[in-house]
Amino acid sequence: MQNSLNDFRAALFAGDFYLAENIGLVQIQQLGEKPDWLNEMGILYLMRGDLPESLRFFDRAVMADPNYIEAQFNASIILSDLGFYDEAASRFAEACKREGVLLAQKHYDMSLFYLSVRRFTEAEEELKKAIAQYRSIEYFLELARLYFELQDYESALEQITIALTLDPQSVAALSLQNKCLQSKENFNANLNEVKVVENKAVI
Repeated sequence: MQNSLNDFRAALFAGDFYLAENIGLVQIQQLGEKPDWLNEMGILYLMRGDLPESLRFFDRAVMADPNYIEAQFNASIILSDLGFYDEAASRFAEACKREGVLLAQKHYDMSLFYLSVRRFTEAEEELKKAIAQYRSIEYFLELARLYFELQDYESALEQITIALTLDPQSVAALSLQNKCLQSKENFNANLNEVKVVENKAVI
């Protein structure tokens, strides 16, 4: 497949659009609706100046994989060139949002790795990066669990409060909140007992 892609691009940039088109169409016929090939064909028709056909292939790429961001951006550019400015702006915003969601997921996945090896500082940083890209209740709750693990109950409860603003009926958030409040109460009670014992020892 890589050789076919190299041949396609060589023909494309040599200006042999007929050969490039044949290579691309054969690959799509053999492989099905692969977003990378559909996107390549969109670029081909863009270079040929056939904007409607270019848009059709970019749209097919997005339909094949809604997370294929490059095709989404390409479609928005073509829509703008065709004068459909509102739709172009909407598609561009959607592409940016999806790009943010995908980047957030990568940071979240990295945080889970750091948590698995108990590297809490790095995990906290990755979770905060994920939240900066996309405000997911799952990310806030994972950060709350991290703080809970570190016995930083105030910070954990802050994250849970934010999570509950996103979904007030979240069973996971409400359960974690109760667990956190109980642990905080027990922690403070034990701390007070230690202080009493220390004071008696001084007397």
